[in-house]
Amino acid sequence: MQDGDPRDELDDVLAALLRERPAGEVAPYVRRHDALAPTSAEVLARQAAYVALLGVAHGPSVRLAQRELARLAGDPGLDAGEVVAASTLALERTDRVTVVGQVRLLAALARADPALPVADALRLAAEHPRADVRALVARELGRLGEPVPARTRALGFFFAPAPAAPPAVAAVVPVADADELVAVLLELLDEVDPLGLERAIDGLLRFGDQRPPSARPLAERIKRPVRPGAAFPGDPREAVRVLARAWLTRRRIVLDCTWTVELGRALVPDAAARPGTLIGAAGQRLTAIARALRDGLWPAVALPATADGLIPAEVLSSRLAVVAAAGRRLPGYELEVALRRVPPEDRALVEVPVELSRVAPRRPLLDATGPAVGERRTVVLRPVPWAPEVRVVRFGAEGTLAQELQYGTHEPRFEQALALGAALLPQDPDRLAALAHPYLARDLTWDRSCTVPVHRALGAARSANGAAASSALVLGLAAKDARARGAAQDAVLDLARYGALDGAALGEQAALLLGEGLVVGRRLSTGLREVAGAGDAAVPPLVDALAALPPVLVGRHDRGPFIELAAELGELTGRRSG
Repeated sequence: MQDGDPRDELDDVLAALLRERPAGEVAPYVRRHDALAPTSAEVLARQAAYVALLGVAHGPSVRLAQRELARLAGDPGLDAGEVVAASTLALERTDRVTVVGQVRLLAALARADPALPVADALRLAAEHPRADVRALVARELGRLGEPVPARTRALGFFFAPAPAAPPAVAAVVPVADADELVAVLLELLDEVDPLGLERAIDGLLRFGDQRPPSARPLAERIKRPVRPGAAFPGDPREAVRVLARAWLTRRRIVLDCTWTVELGRALVPDAAARPGTLIGAAGQRLTAIARALRDGLWPAVALPATADGLIPAEVLSSRLAVVAAAGRRLPGYELEVALRRVPPEDRALVEVPVELSRVAPRRPLLDATGPAVGERRTVVLRPVPWAPEVRVVRFGAEGTLAQELQYGTHEPRFEQALALGAALLPQDPDRLAALAHPYLARDLTWDRSCTVPVHRALGAARSANGAAASSALVLGLAAKDARARGAAQDAVLDLARYGALDGAALGEQAALLLGEGLVVGRRLSTGLREVAGAGDAAVPPLVDALAALPPVLVGRHDRGPFIELAAELGELTGRRSG
């Protein structure tokens, strides 16, 4: 976007919206458009651009165009026929909100000009997967005096779609040589992502004895902190710098303290993230890797086979067999990390050579919650003496919750650090959720969310949500920051879409959190409504979830939205939700 005349900027914004980009890149332009608040005359002068927006893939951009064009209904300067002709792509979408918006736009145009041929366009949505959309189309066709297709009448009842097959996941390609390793590390010094870091770790272990000429730019970069001023220990880019220095620094420099990675820090007492915490575990693992690099080459076994963090049991067994046959041992916590990336139901199938199991660290990397997620309790904590008390749900052992509430308080990239912790548990959503609860509790009141990576990981799980994961999802739906709420909604939708959402478990935790006064009811009810409106697959589990709430809604001033949603979903499905 460029500075200058706001009207020129409006043209730039519309041009950007018409270019197909990832949703995250388009959203700022939608917000900027709304901030410019174009007048009806300005929209009319640019009607061709708004009509073209009806066919883009980005839903919020389509809804923006629908809203602005609806303002022009009845204006003689609007070419309403072009709007009707451009409605095809919008009406053939499978989401609810965009299709409903287009149906309502066409209805407004038809009221202003009954001669417009909108009926044929409306019939494109007559067999939409959602029953409420089909009912809306039937009503609008009836108002136009048009016959309702028999198929639409026959589909006038709710049906939940069968669970969708999970999408194909891309394979992870290992770093090919030391030159590519240099390129990967240089990218990570600008922006850290978990998968890129895993590729870097794998490459560092395999090419740790090589110093290619291409490493000179990297060596120059790591001589200075990753940002102006003093090095910031909690910045995950600083962790990348430590790893790169451990690789490129001469071996005679052996001070262990030089290779310590910190990803979180408490101020009172002043201490790095503790072992057994999610952030502390991520730092421990990276510290072990950095120190191992000082010894030369090591075998690498923990690189995910696919981008979702998975390692099939047979793949890991093969990797371990090669290591044992060569008489090698594994660095640090890599055996535990690799095993945690195998689906829990398949871990017993992994053949771990005896000689490798004997050299594993005495203390596991993530044992704070014991062998299984522990009993749910709510504890009252005071992070620092001068701060107010905070109530946090805990699953498992006592841990260091008061200190954990401080992690990330002054670290601008703490969300990236938390993503590195979540990457240690891609196949254990309940354990991940249990360990993430201090940060989830903090997001209830913080303007800047840090838990988006946790919700993304929970949404990628294909096992049913247990108590800890359900509690995490409810906390996310009630977070203060819209980013966290959106990520939690997406996670619930994904679990429902792939047949993994346990609505009863979600409702049980929602009832507990509401009853204990830990979440804002209005945010939670809004989140549940958004999920229900985004896909039919989520409706039956949400009916189950809402069935658990009536006892805790008695006397609450915010009970109305929950009751209304339960009634609507009950009418839609023919089921009572309590």
